[in-house]
Amino acid sequence: MTTSLNTASLDPTSTATSLAQAFVQNQQQLLDTQNQAMQSTTQALSTLQTALSSFSTSLSSLSGLPGRSVTQYSATLSDATVASAKATSSAVPGTYAVSVQQLATQNAIAFANIPNTVVPSPPTPASTITITFANGKTATVNLSATGGSMSASDIARAINQQAGGQATANIVSGTDASGNPVTQLTLSSGTSGAQGAISTISYTNGSTGTTTPGEIVPGVTFASAKQLTPAQDAIAQVNGVNVQQGSNTLTAIPGVTLTLTAAQAANAAPISLTVARDNTGTANQLQSFVTAYNAVKKSLDTLTAIGSDGSASGAFANDTGVRSLEDHLSSMLRKSFNGSTLMQLGVSADSSGNLSLDSTKLSAALNANPTALDDVLGNASMSAPSGLLGSLSGLVNAWTNASTGQIQQRQNSQQVIGKYLAEQQTQLTTQYNDAYNRYLAQFTQLQTLQAQMSQTLSMFG
Repeated sequence: MTTSLNTASLDPTSTATSLAQAFVQNQQQLLDTQNQAMQSTTQALSTLQTALSSFSTSLSSLSGLPGRSVTQYSATLSDATVASAKATSSAVPGTYAVSVQQLATQNAIAFANIPNTVVPSPPTPASTITITFANGKTATVNLSATGGSMSASDIARAINQQAGGQATANIVSGTDASGNPVTQLTLSSGTSGAQGAISTISYTNGSTGTTTPGEIVPGVTFASAKQLTPAQDAIAQVNGVNVQQGSNTLTAIPGVTLTLTAAQAANAAPISLTVARDNTGTANQLQSFVTAYNAVKKSLDTLTAIGSDGSASGAFANDTGVRSLEDHLSSMLRKSFNGSTLMQLGVSADSSGNLSLDSTKLSAALNANPTALDDVLGNASMSAPSGLLGSLSGLVNAWTNASTGQIQQRQNSQQVIGKYLAEQQTQLTTQYNDAYNRYLAQFTQLQTLQAQMSQTLSMFG
């Protein structure tokens, strides 16, 4: 009779692994659950930050409109060939009589006898052209050529590259009335109006250091230049008041930009400019608020969802702070500001709290009280908050402020929790390794003992 022990069924490595895993299983499951909750909360805070920041940007955009008013205005001219007009939200409704006597122009002069081949201009020291304008500004152009000379085209190119936009130049080559070859350099001021006039030019020879006032290049004088376009201001009348300036863009009417495009005949009747409230533009601005609110509400609804019919609950389903935030945002919409509410201006909420806008009702409300919308919305600026926008911005800022906001504080807490869980995982890994090594040693020893006993028993076989 043969007696033996079955040593093949015992694997110290797999046995030690199974027992070590069982040893830490409950603690590992707890840590995994806590890590998952921490990561879910961190992601939800990021989503909340994005949603609130986007809403805050929308509020600031409404406050940042030209004129600081959400109510929009249009500007219409009776003759669009004379001028164009654009009104901002700070415009005052009314009708204005506009006459245009002349347009502002940029001074342009032509030098018809520029040498087309050689203008002395050594690389060092370079010759220069200095252009002086009526406003006292100057533009100095270095005429430096590797070959020691510059053509008329080279000079024009140097002016365009170095004058900083104060002047531009171009070249036209052809023949004069007698059929003689001619190269013309046209020099134009970069500034319209009388103050942009080219008043004088001087040429300095780089080799001799001699400056010749009134010359653009040797032998070509400023006095010989032909004026192509005079430097003149725009001259207009608005309701009988004279307006003269160097630009064709007039801002004499508060909140209205008037761009002149053509001068009228001497005895032409004034054209009319009508500034009126733009109901469509105003409704579009208020609709942007409605859209922004619905977007942030949708994000908050998802984050605080209870979960039913198999749908997952939101990360903040049981968070009273986030739920309170959503409730406060909703309640602010119904507050009265300066005697009016948003709901009186065509905005309504459905059973789910989503907003919609009735533009017809908004127009009727503004016909009755033109300032009602601006009175209700106010300003979102943190330095001077007012109205609904100011109240909403204050509430949102309490959550999104990078230093003191609720989201930042919660993120800091999650970082602390994450660090603690990482330390716990390190400790648990150590416990697992210790248990594994202990079990491995025990079962390796047992396997060795089994082998010895099996060998001993085989001797009696």
